[in-house]
Amino acid sequence: MKRNFTVQSTLNDPNSNTNPVIPSAVVWIPTNDTGAVGATASLQTAYVFSPTYVQILLNSGSGSVKATVVQANVANQ
Repeated sequence: MKRNFTVQSTLNDPNSNTNPVIPSAVVWIPTNDTGAVGATASLQTAYVFSPTYVQILLNSGSGSVKATVVQANVANQ
């Protein structure tokens, strides 16, 4: 069975010192890149802002999905 996945992000932060959100209340929003919603193949996408967190939701299938997130203009450590 092929995997079907969606890239999601949030600006909610359970670790915030000033405005923490409990993990169960974090609101995950699918990316506005329609190619990364319900995707079944390798892809590259970008955000025009820096989300607090990014996750990959496995909609169907078995196994796993690998993601690499890189922030522009940040030197590798």
